[in-house]
Amino acid sequence: KNPAFKVLLVEDDLGHTKLICGAFSECRLPRPIDVAVARTGECAAESLGMDGGQDPAVLPFELILLDVFLPHMTGLDLLRRIRTDPLWYVTPVVIFSCSDDEAVAANCLDAGANAFVSKAKDPGAFRTSIARIADFWGDECHVSRQQVCLPR
Repeated sequence: KNPAFKVLLVEDDLGHTKLICGAFSECRLPRPIDVAVARTGECAAESLGMDGGQDPAVLPFELILLDVFLPHMTGLDLLRRIRTDPLWYVTPVVIFSCSDDEAVAANCLDAGANAFVSKAKDPGAFRTSIARIADFWGDECHVSRQQVCLPR
């Protein structure tokens, strides 16, 4: 039996959360998709064990979907923490935003996001983007779960 594709969705908007989870439920991957939802950057950091609670031998998430505009800790702040954490450094992070500002996208990509998806377009196009992300990261691409030595 194939293990589930584990995704952490960091999104504060309930409507967007439902849209994204609905898009995932329509995907036809060879393994099930489990989506955990965190409504804030702080909750996501806790889910990732960044406060010392994560057992390094257990890395549950294979993909992180991250809204850029979150209350308190922004998605960009969380992304920067992820990219400096040896346990999560290589985990794919896809940023999405209601903004289609190219400067916002560039900042996210410069900070280490693997992709940036605008939610500003029509919902159908956004759902298609989510399905493509799931197909790529959940089926085609597998990331090594070994710890990474960060450059100094």
